[in-house]
Amino acid sequence: MGTHALTRIFEHGAETPLVTLYRQLDGYPDGHGRDLLAFAKGMPITCGIRGDGKGTANGMGCFAAQLIARLKTGVGGHYVTEDDPGWGGYAYDIRPDRPILERGPATLLLRVTHGGRVIYDGPLDAWDGSEPSDEDGGRAVTAQGPTLPYDSYLGGSRIAAVAGLHPYKTALDVWAQLRGVIEDKAGPEAEAGNVLERPILEGLYAPRRGVSLAYPGTLLDADEPFMGATPDAIADGAIDVQCKLVGLRQARRWDSTDLGADGIPPEVYAQVTWEMGVARLSRANVVAQIGTETRVYEVELDVDFLDDLRAIARPFWSDCVKGGALPSAEHGVGRKTVEALYPRVRRGMVAATAHGERLAKRYERLRRAVKTIEERQENVANELRLEIGDAEGIEGPWGRAKWQARAGSVRWKDVAMELGAESRGDIIARHTGQPTRALDVRMKGA
Repeated sequence: MGTHALTRIFEHGAETPLVTLYRQLDGYPDGHGRDLLAFAKGMPITCGIRGDGKGTANGMGCFAAQLIARLKTGVGGHYVTEDDPGWGGYAYDIRPDRPILERGPATLLLRVTHGGRVIYDGPLDAWDGSEPSDEDGGRAVTAQGPTLPYDSYLGGSRIAAVAGLHPYKTALDVWAQLRGVIEDKAGPEAEAGNVLERPILEGLYAPRRGVSLAYPGTLLDADEPFMGATPDAIADGAIDVQCKLVGLRQARRWDSTDLGADGIPPEVYAQVTWEMGVARLSRANVVAQIGTETRVYEVELDVDFLDDLRAIARPFWSDCVKGGALPSAEHGVGRKTVEALYPRVRRGMVAATAHGERLAKRYERLRRAVKTIEERQENVANELRLEIGDAEGIEGPWGRAKWQARAGSVRWKDVAMELGAESRGDIIARHTGQPTRALDVRMKGA
């Protein structure tokens, strides 16, 4: 008797498969699973065709068509069929890790199940085609829980921005990241924190507190699956642990009750509240490494605050992330997000709304105010230069002011033209950035 299998191809975020394929024989991982890996491993999913397109797929529809062409070599064996939600045999679900847009290719995620057992759930490229034994419960046993794709849930590090509590990010920024409009790249501070997080927790926090640590990976709320959290650790099975490497510029924001409850910044308080809610815990330790000092802030769950965060998050997730509606920009929005949303002109001039008119007039007033301030600043700067004269600078109990010598800057455009780069289209193309848009506001009668 043959081993049957279903392969379901999904668009990002979809619950219904785009295509379902039925395989009649050799559906086990060592057969069909390895066939899938041989075809799809390392394949980027793009929006549009890049170069000759070899080894890529132009969206999931193109991927599904190529997979069928690869598997279907004759009569029988493989069939396009309707999905069977109650399927109990081997099932291979494939979807992209994020929406497929113009700003870079997506990679593939794979979930393999059999009879209710999860055999594998993660990046397709990371699977080796093996099937864990029954003793493992159908999932490989690891010291750390799995981490889900960052755009498949609303995590603790983003809830503060959605709620208007983050000093540098907004709900629109989070929306653009979750919808794949912009990439969420970690800065050098975040990268340093990721590297030093475990040494701080295991070398400084745990021994001093006398606790044992577990690393659960990504957790999803049992009642509201869009709520997710990835605690840095769980201490003694009862305390949510969040570790922060605090730089010099941010150190002033800690221990200030004017900025946040319990002496921690408001975005961190919102993060650990969200994590406690997802993990069903009532206590959290925020471990802040500030220079050589390791501080531990103890936080108790505020149920009312958690309910407020949930009430804000539900419509954001359903209407904006899933439904595609733009969230309000009342708390501000980053330029990178706006430029990614509307990178090019697609229509001509349109009639201004009342809100658009107010914004244009406000922009013009601010532009003139900034220009006036900059002119005044330059006048004062020139007077200060006159005061310094040929000295290095002036100083006093109030501080110092220097007029420093600087080497002349290289005029690279002139250098390139003298070397003949103006006639080298290939060189110019390599060093030409992406097109941008410039804001130009002109008021009548101004």
